[in-house]
Amino acid sequence: MEFISKLSFALDHYLRFAALAVGAFGLGYALIAPIIGRSFPILLLLALSCGNGLTLLALCFLLLGLLGRFDPLSLATVAALAFVVGVLAVHDLVRRRRRTPECIDLGELTELRQVAAWVWLVILLALLPFLLRPLNPPLEWDELMYHLPYVRFWAEQGRLAIDEGSRYPYFPYAYHMLYVPAFVLGSDVLPHLVHGLAGWLTAVLIVSFGLRHYGPAVALVAMILFFAGTGSWQFSSAYIDLALTLFVNAALLTLLLARQERRDGWFYVSALLIGMAAGTKYQALTFCLLWLVLALALRPRPAVLAGALLIAAIAGGFWYLRNFIVTGDPFHPLGGGLFGFHLWDATDLKDQLADARKGIDLPPPLLWLPALGALALWRTHAGVTRQMLLVAAAMVLVWLMTSGNERYLMPALPLLSLLAALSLVQAWRWVGAELQSRVRLSPAVRRASPWVLVLLMALGFWPQTRKAWDRISVTQAERDETLAGRLGAYRIFRRLAAEPGIGLYQIGFEGQLYYAPKNTVGDHFGKYRYRNVYALAYDPAALARYFCSLSLNAMLINDDPRAHRALQFAPRMSDYFELAEQTPTYRLYRLKAACEERPSP
Repeated sequence: MEFISKLSFALDHYLRFAALAVGAFGLGYALIAPIIGRSFPILLLLALSCGNGLTLLALCFLLLGLLGRFDPLSLATVAALAFVVGVLAVHDLVRRRRRTPECIDLGELTELRQVAAWVWLVILLALLPFLLRPLNPPLEWDELMYHLPYVRFWAEQGRLAIDEGSRYPYFPYAYHMLYVPAFVLGSDVLPHLVHGLAGWLTAVLIVSFGLRHYGPAVALVAMILFFAGTGSWQFSSAYIDLALTLFVNAALLTLLLARQERRDGWFYVSALLIGMAAGTKYQALTFCLLWLVLALALRPRPAVLAGALLIAAIAGGFWYLRNFIVTGDPFHPLGGGLFGFHLWDATDLKDQLADARKGIDLPPPLLWLPALGALALWRTHAGVTRQMLLVAAAMVLVWLMTSGNERYLMPALPLLSLLAALSLVQAWRWVGAELQSRVRLSPAVRRASPWVLVLLMALGFWPQTRKAWDRISVTQAERDETLAGRLGAYRIFRRLAAEPGIGLYQIGFEGQLYYAPKNTVGDHFGKYRYRNVYALAYDPAALARYFCSLSLNAMLINDDPRAHRALQFAPRMSDYFELAEQTPTYRLYRLKAACEERPSP
């Protein structure tokens, strides 16, 4: 019975996910169908159509938010219309293919069909955690800190509003527009699948590009390396890194198409994609500069360049314009030193940048070492391979200069994966040829060895797959058990959320805020920064007045020393706050008297 309920849960979410994907394909196909040439690769068409369609859908939902129509009916109407467009697009594609077979090139599928069945079985076993883990409840740090809380805030407000209590109230949130209908019309699990869709589309781009230039071996190895580099946790979170990766790489690939096919339309499509990347994350601005350099190298006509820049501004410029109008800083809070600070201060920004640059996290050696080895192919591989090497080197250099955080290198992973796969396949062929000339294997061993590999893969990935399956939580009781086992404050947050009139200041649990009571504040940075409380720790009366000014009546402190620096209160703390509960994990203080009973400061 448990198996059936989990299977039904999975099918329900994947069907909703499929409806969104079909709608995205339809909108994107309508955009690029007029500019695709004859014999256009089918996988490339699929990935670019869906990528552009996600951009157009995000703009539609942004418009709904600006009109104050984040209600189920409006969101469902837009999603349903997009789905209808998607069905019509599929029908049109099939009809065009039947009428003019050469209009769409199915050679990619033909090549993939020639791959041995045991290879596909190995790939399926490796990717099962990527299919099951997104169905787990939200567990990752950033999605609980601000991604999902902000989406829920918009859903509650019914419009695009600003939550100044969030860590990043003025972040570019273009891709989050797709999380809103997923959250409202589905659940808080569905945004995981929407984020993962960007990763799957990136994988399709990698396979298509690899097949076109290097063959199925390099294409499939590159795809596996990409998944290994991202990790299944990215697919099980409502982050935005996979979206940024998709839009940056799709924008660069369409620039290549613009050069190869000499069609201005691809230039405009590329601008739409890079604009969406800029609207998704500040980090994309560095890639926008790279895109602009490469675009100028194509020497487009001034009118074409102007049109492309306008399209990019429409796709992602809203968030920067809003920030400038409201805060005076289009890059809030990053531009505070130049434009002035709003909510954040200089210390907040300094601490945030120090945290982002605290050290260099090398990607998995299986990825970057072979990619570095691709330099040895400089002389034997010209054209596209050299271009990939140069663009990947530029991406890595910018990453080293700006962050060093492994997650921020993700937009470069597709290129690094292709380069690494090229090196590994070449090395395997050299080693294989050498072994074949020296080692004689019986036919029985040759037939059995692939299935031994399948068995080893099954045994290797079974723990991850089983854990991902076990964490699928259909009932609230199952969900509570899963979350309580991973999140130290989950049970106390749930209990406090049931109390009427609770106003909570938390310290050290910012990575679990999504499950906190509605009126909960407190973070390292911003309007409700911890430093405000630390400054009042030795003046309990002032701290009580501060809490009253924020309509707060309780404080939850994480006692894990890694969560924040030690907080010590004055001896007279008990005159104003009662230590209501203490465990090895946390301390809960309650304001002793109602705020209206206290004398004004």
